[in-house]
Amino acid sequence: MPLSLPARFKPRRRPKKGAVQVWTSHKASWPQRLTGVLTVSLGLSGAIALGIGGTWLGSTLLLRPNPPAWLTRYFPQQSARWGTESPQSWAEITAELQAQGQQAGTLLALDTVSRDPNAAGLWLLPVLAAQDSDQIVALNLYGEHHQTADGPVLQPLDRITLQAPLESTVMEPLSQAGLGQLTSTQPLPLTELRSLEGTDLPGAWLTLTGDWRKSGSPIRYGQVIHIDARALTVRALMNWSSPPQQLPLWHNLDQAGLPELIVNQSVGLEPNFKAYTIEGLSSPLFSLRLAPVDLQEAAVTQDPAQGPYNTALRLARHGLWNEAQRRLASLKQQHPNHWTPAAERQHRLIALHGELTQTQAERAWSQPSQKLLSLLIDGRWQLALTFLDGEVGFQRTVLPLLRQDTTGRLWRRITATLQVNPRQPEARLWGALLLLAQQDQAKAEAWLKQNALGQQRLQQFTEIATRLNSPADAITVANRPVPINPASPASAIQPIQGWIGIATPIRGVQLNHWYADRDDLTLPEGRQWYQVQVHRGWVAGQWQSLAASPSESELWERLGPSPTLQLLNSEGVGDGTTIAIAAIQQQGNQINLLATGPLNGAGSPQLAISPRQFRRFADIARQPFTTVYQRYPDALETLGSVLGLGNLSAVPASSPGQGLTVQLQDVTGDGQAEIILSPEGKSAIVDSQGQILFQVPGGAVLLGGLVNGDGSHILVTRSGGQYRFYDWSIDRQRFE
Repeated sequence: MPLSLPARFKPRRRPKKGAVQVWTSHKASWPQRLTGVLTVSLGLSGAIALGIGGTWLGSTLLLRPNPPAWLTRYFPQQSARWGTESPQSWAEITAELQAQGQQAGTLLALDTVSRDPNAAGLWLLPVLAAQDSDQIVALNLYGEHHQTADGPVLQPLDRITLQAPLESTVMEPLSQAGLGQLTSTQPLPLTELRSLEGTDLPGAWLTLTGDWRKSGSPIRYGQVIHIDARALTVRALMNWSSPPQQLPLWHNLDQAGLPELIVNQSVGLEPNFKAYTIEGLSSPLFSLRLAPVDLQEAAVTQDPAQGPYNTALRLARHGLWNEAQRRLASLKQQHPNHWTPAAERQHRLIALHGELTQTQAERAWSQPSQKLLSLLIDGRWQLALTFLDGEVGFQRTVLPLLRQDTTGRLWRRITATLQVNPRQPEARLWGALLLLAQQDQAKAEAWLKQNALGQQRLQQFTEIATRLNSPADAITVANRPVPINPASPASAIQPIQGWIGIATPIRGVQLNHWYADRDDLTLPEGRQWYQVQVHRGWVAGQWQSLAASPSESELWERLGPSPTLQLLNSEGVGDGTTIAIAAIQQQGNQINLLATGPLNGAGSPQLAISPRQFRRFADIARQPFTTVYQRYPDALETLGSVLGLGNLSAVPASSPGQGLTVQLQDVTGDGQAEIILSPEGKSAIVDSQGQILFQVPGGAVLLGGLVNGDGSHILVTRSGGQYRFYDWSIDRQRFE
């Protein structure tokens, strides 16, 4: 059967019989010829490149048992086997580290902390600074080369030497809240490796952590670590710190794309969340980094939305989170086409702050001062005015709170409110009261004249100012002891009815350096001198820090007739030794007492306090843990976490009580009992809602407290021969 020819190869005409047949083709166009040439050239080039590449790869695999690690992105099944160094057994790894003066930590399998399939067969080793040290100084990344009877043989892939965060960086949230200064450049150790779970992000995300504490509750800090499971690299991305001691967590703010990393830097009732977006994760051209979501620049640039958007950001930066969130929600509805993912991230970050301030403002606080502060922080000016009713409530709650706002957070909120709404009389009244409490009436009245306050609020302000300036109604009870003003006649005549200080036996006293009301100051036979470094004085029903008087004679007049002090031993128990004050001395702002007492073998400093003025916590009745847990589950779960006792909520079911007991005592003066737990030398105090009020520093012992007239305590701890005193702060809701 004859074959059919393609149409373009058919003859032009039928040839005559016996003639020679000539086959012709249509002439190809120049684009067709060019395409053919390029196709042939590319084919030849590809074949040559493939041949050269195959030859190089084959030679590499034959001559180098450990090819370059970067090849693994093209051969992921070999990711754990290739690297520039020879494989090592666990014994070889530990021996090498010991030779360098370091120690191996606990080897971590990355597939246990990451859902990335490429993490299988990868291991991360924390390297410790030295033997018996818990400081992590480096991270080594390994691949599992092969298994032996003695365990896996690991292929070194990558290593980073860690740069420990500086103390000034860790303290930054406290410094922003006015609780510390960025002065120290001392590096702080990283001691634990934790996983940042809750996401399907490529690679493995972890954090190194540590705890910093000088007084009060510790701050948890750390460094975010990322392991690229395809490129086989480990990197430290950023440092973080959290006063609430919370690990960073993933949260998708814009509900699209990659999640953001949230760090809680809140201090007390002041919310502060930092958010970071992941950049460069999927691009080989850019380095991976965590970029902060800031609230400085508007994420929309089109009018008419840009102006109102900037106003909302300004309110947020001044702490009026809920008002800012409401304005942004309205803009999102009005201008949906201008709303970008960046705008949504800013919006949700602001809403995250607002949710916290709203929850705090609507919470049933145990103390009026806490409730008032939460309302002011949330900008609920009118509702907060209810605390102005009644003289006692104002003196005990409002005035101390306003005086202690030294960071300006309330003033920033007040002025921001008035910038967007000048006709807001409640906010203007709070501004006047703040100036009245921190400066004087003249400054407050001058500020009020800038805008009309309204007759009702102006009359309310005038009544409060008149009451404060009346000597008969001078406020003598403050939430936190404050120095007595020596220029005030009312304070100068108030007697000092009690003392507390540190007593030390001394010899060779130069009596001409001391003041007494008699000239024949001598040491009776069989007695010895004691010097008492005064810490507080009991004045008008309150323990107060004492400022120096104009003269030692005037201070002596306030001393009272023949006062005595009782010495307490290291457990806070009176040992029967009573000393009598014989003279007084002022050295700058420090007041010292010279006392006589019986010979005492104790050479170390002792607490000296007026009789019946000290409450020893060891004498407070202890109650079974299981009984108290039913009433305060949140409080005891917090205590278990803070003191490293694990989840105490499981104690009643698994092993009732476990021998634990707790103590209930009102130490803040709000009429509600706080919970004290002291297992094996550790101590912490929380309120019934689980808020940490105080945690005893490591190595110290909580002895007890000095009780003020309002029921609040000044806590006393001992560490060796050193004593420390902690006051209750309304503003920060903790002892410090």
